[in-house]
Amino acid sequence: MEKTAGEIAEILGGTVQGDLNAKVKALNSFELAGPGDLTFAGSKKYLEKLDSTNATCVLVGEDYDGKTKKTLVKVKNPKEAFVIVLTAIHKKRKKPPNIHKTAIIDPTVKIGKDVYIGPYVIIEEDVVIGDATQIYAGSFIGAETKIGTGTTIYSNVSIYPDIKIGNRVIINSGARIGADGFGFYEKESVQYKIPQTGDVVIEDDVEIGANDTIDRATFGSTIIGQGSKLDDMVHIAHNCILKKNVIICGQSGVAGSTVIEDNVIIGAQAGIKDHIRLGKRGVVGAKAAVKEDVKPGEYVLGHPAMEAHSMARHWAAQFRLTKRAKTLVELARREEENKKEKAEAKG
Repeated sequence: MEKTAGEIAEILGGTVQGDLNAKVKALNSFELAGPGDLTFAGSKKYLEKLDSTNATCVLVGEDYDGKTKKTLVKVKNPKEAFVIVLTAIHKKRKKPPNIHKTAIIDPTVKIGKDVYIGPYVIIEEDVVIGDATQIYAGSFIGAETKIGTGTTIYSNVSIYPDIKIGNRVIINSGARIGADGFGFYEKESVQYKIPQTGDVVIEDDVEIGANDTIDRATFGSTIIGQGSKLDDMVHIAHNCILKKNVIICGQSGVAGSTVIEDNVIIGAQAGIKDHIRLGKRGVVGAKAAVKEDVKPGEYVLGHPAMEAHSMARHWAAQFRLTKRAKTLVELARREEENKKEKAEAKG
């Protein structure tokens, strides 16, 4: 990539403050950018230190009116504009259509146009694979699974039988889709398995992180809704329903039959109890242990999780109590010393 500041402004519908012909060859973060790099200042914190970055060109908000020696491209949303430029120059490598000679594919499999199937892939009977889908080395696709168009399945993914995967889905390496849900019942102190007869449905434009595990339903479907994004090492238990555009950060776990509504965000290492509901646009803080329903738009955190302001007051009360306890201990110590001094004086 080599673009001038003027060309970048034209792509983004922005305006230039500074050198229209300043050349940009790469993109980088504000702190690490060097000569020839484009970066962005998306907050007051970075706008206040514009002259400290070594970037040649900086994306800023269209209302910025400060003085700087830097060449600026003013846009409506600097972060979004940065992503647009990044997307335009970063064309992810795709394999040309091909079926590797070592792939083992059942004769009943239906394969669309322009599909890539890599080395040592195993595809069982009655699988359907849509156009322009890519399946990388060592992955396993179980019988009767349906995969949409433009989907990418990276290496060493295991997809159990009878799974439904939509269009433009990305499944990163090591993910396991459709293993049995954790269902057992106890009789006479012995655990007996409950058959897991349902499936997993992954809707369009979902991304599944590396080493994620998504369990099949006991009956019905475990559903990952359209546009949802799961970070690495996330576990979704049987019969969970994630609706649209849910974000779950790394190492979080969601127990069975939980419903997560549209646009919920779950922070890293959170634990979500079974059979509860997280309302639309709710936010769960990192490491939270959620035991009850979360209301729409509510922000919860802590262990056990509670509404953020309530938790803040709880923490503040604990801090005050600890401080007062230390004061009481110190007063008691002084009183003992005074008693000892008086006793020695009398002796």
